[in-house]
Amino acid sequence: MALTPLPDRIYLPQEQVVVKFPGHAGKIQVIPRGLPEMKDLPETRGVFKPVRLVINLKLEHADQPRAKILKFDPPIEVRVRYTADDYADKEKKILRMAYWDEENKKWIPFTKAGHKFSPEWDASMGSGWAVVFLKEWGDPPIAVGT
Repeated sequence: MALTPLPDRIYLPQEQVVVKFPGHAGKIQVIPRGLPEMKDLPETRGVFKPVRLVINLKLEHADQPRAKILKFDPPIEVRVRYTADDYADKEKKILRMAYWDEENKKWIPFTKAGHKFSPEWDASMGSGWAVVFLKEWGDPPIAVGT
């Protein structure tokens, strides 16, 4: 668990994730939650198939334990470290990320239009950051995939 005063950011080194909370007052608890095993994920049909699960976070009010924070205005920024192995299409260097929609039992891909999804590649490091901006959070797992 990490406690951060806003509008700061929190870095989760094990998950290789940075969460930024610009323009929000108060404090938030960022609670990393366990990831399911890939073999335990339900079979899904659709445009996204997970290859690697990267994060599952719960966001709560620090002064009100168990009070989830689900909406953000302005949006929060989530940066996920990725490597060349995470590319969905290695020849075209296409990176895809999605979050799990528990209610509808499907993966929802992050898009440039809906989430300002943008991969930032650093060739000198052989890795990069996938960046998304989120107005809502329901503590879903996030994955990279095809």
